[in-house]
Amino acid sequence: MRENLIHKVHITPEAVFDYEETLELGTLPKNEIKAELEEYIDYITKSGYLNRTTYHKCKYYDEHSDRMLMLFIYKAERFGIMQTWEVTGVCIADEWDETLEDEGIIRQWCRTEIENLHDEKDWVIQVRIQETIKDTKARLKEEFIREVRNAFICGRDKETAAKMALLQCACFRARK
Repeated sequence: MRENLIHKVHITPEAVFDYEETLELGTLPKNEIKAELEEYIDYITKSGYLNRTTYHKCKYYDEHSDRMLMLFIYKAERFGIMQTWEVTGVCIADEWDETLEDEGIIRQWCRTEIENLHDEKDWVIQVRIQETIKDTKARLKEEFIREVRNAFICGRDKETAAKMALLQCACFRARK
């Protein structure tokens, strides 16, 4: 008797990167691909084919981009009656090459993890934030100096103003 497994597909960030950044096909329709792959994997697993392999590739017609894609899928962890699968790479089906597959180059590419793939800290945004902070600090420092100067000029409590100036200088040095 064959075991009825529930197949769940996970699309890795690397596959999303392939689709969205490398192929520039727009936003990856994850839910559609996952649903279709889960149904497909269930069907071919019942035939016994996927029980013998941990790596599989399949063609997938993407309606959003009107392109035939090649999806690279690895068998992942199994939890009881649930078998998980990972889509680790995506390419245009016509660009797939059997020689590259035979030489292991495709599998090596699919197993490569991209570091800091979805780092929310975009360097451009970070540079702009740092410039804004520096500008704000400079403005605050100028405003504080102006306030201290006004305190001396207007005859306010000069002793307190001098202490405030020293305190502010210490704060600015500590921030650096």
